[in-house]
Amino acid sequence: VWKVQAVGIATNLLSKSLTNNQLIDMDWVFGVTASSDDCDHVGKTFLQLKLTLENVSGRKGVVMELTLDQFYQFLASMEKCKAYLDYVSPVAVSQEA
Repeated sequence: VWKVQAVGIATNLLSKSLTNNQLIDMDWVFGVTASSDDCDHVGKTFLQLKLTLENVSGRKGVVMELTLDQFYQFLASMEKCKAYLDYVSPVAVSQEA
């Protein structure tokens, strides 16, 4: 029974979680630390992400500042999520085609 219902359950749970927070917009800026009280941080690159999310209570902005290593980890996680979404929602993919 699990094998038959697994995709349906995953799709249902996924649609509920995606409807809670929908990504509306994303802005990003790369920067380099010019000065700091910690000499190890001077000259380090970073990425600032501003995500605009929407849910039933309205829109909100979420700001994150990531090092390049953290950004690449975040990117890898998002690619894994996309691959999983493509796997569990073949109906959505076939409707787009």
